[in-house]
Amino acid sequence: MFLKGECGEAPISLYTGKSLGEIRKLCGVTVGPGCSGEAVYVSLSKVGRIFKSNYKSLNRRIHIAIQVRRKQLRIYLNGKRIALVPFKGNVDYVKFGSFGRYKELLTDIRIAKYSKNEEKPTPEKLGIKVKKTAKGTKLIVPERLLFDFGQFFLKPGAKKALKVVAQILKSNPKKKILIVGYTDNDCPCREHRA
Repeated sequence: MFLKGECGEAPISLYTGKSLGEIRKLCGVTVGPGCSGEAVYVSLSKVGRIFKSNYKSLNRRIHIAIQVRRKQLRIYLNGKRIALVPFKGNVDYVKFGSFGRYKELLTDIRIAKYSKNEEKPTPEKLGIKVKKTAKGTKLIVPERLLFDFGQFFLKPGAKKALKVVAQILKSNPKKKILIVGYTDNDCPCREHRA
């Protein structure tokens, strides 16, 4: 939450290093309003301002989440991802700063660490059928993973399946690919066809 007339920012810095002489700053994220609270700005060190909200910050709680995962830095504001950038190094320390009266407004700080390496989803675990053929590998993504019946919008879970397919394609960049799809004759837009 930000106050009218307070132009400072709340900085969050990520550091690496096991001993005092080795500590170095990896990255800094600052969050702050315009002086009259007309918006919320997010800045990233060495990049500059990366986000400006379209809502007033005054009298409004703001949730910021910073995640370092799979060699990426992800920043979320109120649950919406606003940045995803490459990130090198391991975070050993987190430093919070505040200016003026902001220290009274920073609440609910949580720091979590992954306890084990995340298991990457496999095609089979997501319901994608993988068949080896004489011509190569055949991936069959069932319609139920991608679309609801009678709909052409991707389902929320479809992103995971398509990401796995994309990773397989990237790991074989010289292979030729053939994408086959179909629709049924129950399309709600058929009356618009010429």
